Amino acid sequence: MKKTRTQNAIFNSIISILVQILKIILAFANRSIFIYYLGIVYLGLNGLFSSILSVLSLAELGIGTAIAVSLYKPLVENNIAKINAYMQMYKRIYTKIASIVLILGIVISFFLPYLASDIQITSEIYYIYFLFLANSVISYLFTYKRILLDADQKRYINVTTDFSIFVLGSIVQWIALFITKSYILFLVIMILMTIISNIIISVKVNKIYDFLSSNTIGEVTKIERNSFSKHVKGTFISKIAETIVMSTDNILMSIFIGVSTVGMYSNYNVILGNLQSIINQLISSISGSLGNLIHSNEGNKKAEDILSKYQFITFLITLFSSLGILLFSNIFITIWLGKEYLFSVNIIFIITLNFFITVYRMPFLTFINGYGLFWEQKTKNIVEAILNMVFSLGLLIYSDLGIVAILIGTILSSIFTVVWYEPYSVYKFGLKRSSKSVFKVIVMHYCYALTVLILTYLLITKFLVVESILIQIIYYIIFYILLFVLTISVFWKTKELIFVRELLNRMLAKFANKFRKQN
Repeated sequence: MKKTRTQNAIFNSIISILVQILKIILAFANRSIFIYYLGIVYLGLNGLFSSILSVLSLAELGIGTAIAVSLYKPLVENNIAKINAYMQMYKRIYTKIASIVLILGIVISFFLPYLASDIQITSEIYYIYFLFLANSVISYLFTYKRILLDADQKRYINVTTDFSIFVLGSIVQWIALFITKSYILFLVIMILMTIISNIIISVKVNKIYDFLSSNTIGEVTKIERNSFSKHVKGTFISKIAETIVMSTDNILMSIFIGVSTVGMYSNYNVILGNLQSIINQLISSISGSLGNLIHSNEGNKKAEDILSKYQFITFLITLFSSLGILLFSNIFITIWLGKEYLFSVNIIFIITLNFFITVYRMPFLTFINGYGLFWEQKTKNIVEAILNMVFSLGLLIYSDLGIVAILIGTILSSIFTVVWYEPYSVYKFGLKRSSKSVFKVIVMHYCYALTVLILTYLLITKFLVVESILIQIIYYIIFYILLFVLTISVFWKTKELIFVRELLNRMLAKFANKFRKQN
């Protein structure tokens, strides 16, 4: 029996989250072994080159998202000829993208001495950079097949395959570091794992969609090409803004502060990135189902109801993830790596605010993708990118805030653009409804979150200052539980929390019934 959209969304979410939790455990093991055998400088280079390659990903033009949007309708209609036509077009596009990334990567290599200003650029550094570049280029060769699985609500295939290869690759990399302590061999293994993963995904897609090898190929009409082109232009501008706001943080740190600071920041980013990935897997897993819903006959009313529920769930998850970062990240880093890798609580507070703003946007970004509202974001994206560079560079040059200057620049650019415009555009251009009600909810969520985080910051800097890590952990856990109980009490009678309670009750009842039948 064919699964419903809700069942597909829940299944994709569960698989994605379980896999992500396992990946987190492996990621921390990877980072620990990496630092032990290679040190903070190589860790900084890893963060810097990853950011540079993120900049190069602009060559992708945001085509991946536009592809998924274009495929929703033919997949719903089971239009094989149209799917084949799109896939042939996408294959040609991604081959060209891989070539562009390679050329741009070679050009950027001439500027490495300026991007890593506090270390000497040796031949080894160039070898490392070009291995990063090779991995990026190879990753584009089968991307279009992965997107077909996402658009068809089969994200779990991508997730489970990538995780299996990630586990295998990690074990091989650990052995290689233990025997050789070679970062270059470490990266060669990474490239081989990328190739293997892409080949496996390609084989699975060809097996599931056997019509891809048939001669049933339709035509992408001029109207469809224009629509696709419009989506690409919108997503390209969005990619530029996203890259400037996110990926250039590491580059600015490397230029103005140093590669070692990039390495320290990347340790915190492991924590932030993994938390964000779990939430992202949960939210983005509904994107295929959302696209399916939009192109069905059920309309925007149900979509609006889904948005309000996911917005509240995201708020709760983001709030308590942010609280956990503020309370426990430095304790975790101390136990994991040692006190020499710590940032001050002031920096952690700014990092936490940035995290909350970034993750709270996810439901709206998912709906922007589902409705294909990329063109409508173009002005917002340009303004966000400009403001981020102006604020970050201005604060770096005219203050001694260091890393805080870069993070505050990112926060300010978000407040003036994405925080208000993304919800507005979803309601105006997607749902075609007034956005007044959602802004009341957003203001309430931000006020509550800001109050909680400021009180927590004051508590851990003024009142709960103890030397013993064990006592600190006990105090923080008690405080965390009290805030959780308080928050649930505050929102207990809201329709969104009632929905969450009913959903949990249904899940528990279903689990209990299965348990009784087995016994």
